[in-house]
Amino acid sequence: VLNKAPGFDDRDLERIMALGRALTSHLNIYKLVSSHIAATQEVESLLETIPDVIYKIDLEGKIQYMSKRVEFWGYNADNLIGKPISALMSLPEQNAVKDLTDLLLTASEGDMPSTKALEVLIHPGNSLLKQKSQRVEPYYGEVNASAYWSSRPGKPRELTGGIGIIRDITRSKETERKLHAA
Repeated sequence: VLNKAPGFDDRDLERIMALGRALTSHLNIYKLVSSHIAATQEVESLLETIPDVIYKIDLEGKIQYMSKRVEFWGYNADNLIGKPISALMSLPEQNAVKDLTDLLLTASEGDMPSTKALEVLIHPGNSLLKQKSQRVEPYYGEVNASAYWSSRPGKPRELTGGIGIIRDITRSKETERKLHAA
């Protein structure tokens, strides 16, 4: 259009306006994507500052999100994606966690099943087991979890999995054990 011989006609003006609308549309999409990316990074940064392990599981009980705090127990958060949440637990705890997961993931509309302060033993991950100088005893964790319902405008709420927090209570358990022994 701009390389054309002098003089614009109506078709040239329509083309320029269409180009302007397309650029404006692309700019709006870019702003939307950029703000979504920034919001996602902000939430991830916030989650990483929390001293507890935060997780999200799908309807099959498999991990969809795991905060980096789990690395303190010797696990790689990215390697846990797709594995059952019980993979963190010592064998005796796995059945209790499976029962909890089943309860959360069979919730019906209006239900808000949750657990508060379920104590579990966390089996140390491979990176700790490989280092002989590190602790290899299980950690004590306190699980607080609930069903997770997604909602979209104009759609009914849908059960999509569960979310939870695992707080490391090892120090308080060890102190409690020492007090009982004294």
